[in-house]
Amino acid sequence: MFSTDEQIELFANEISPVLEDFAFGNKQEIFNIKSALIELLINAQEHGNKFETGRKIFIEWEMTSELLTFSIEDEGNGPPHTIPTQCPPLSNARGRGLWLIVETGFTLFFNERGNKVTMVVKTKGANHINSDINDKKKNLNFYGNN
Repeated sequence: MFSTDEQIELFANEISPVLEDFAFGNKQEIFNIKSALIELLINAQEHGNKFETGRKIFIEWEMTSELLTFSIEDEGNGPPHTIPTQCPPLSNARGRGLWLIVETGFTLFFNERGNKVTMVVKTKGANHINSDINDKKKNLNFYGNN
């Protein structure tokens, strides 16, 4: 079994080809999506699962010609599910992750319990996506640190 950091890295590597298709190779957009995913995964591990051994993080993603959607669910109570409308003070060591994700242009939804977040990314070139890119769906399970 991998540690969480290794599994996050594996997921980022596995999802890279999908992001390249979706973002048409736009390196900045790929970086933004990967950074947002890593932030959400770390939040789930830290705030939801509290780094408890054996707790899982479930990831589901789906790509259509217009949207890329990621749902990340942990086994805890999740991170605080209020999204700041302003950048937290720079003197705060933490608390900017969700704000940055929304500022990047992605949409976030939390379930009522706060242990599942869905991030929606709209394509910037939906009219140009190749017809051979079919809807894709994937489920991945990540486990807590050993």
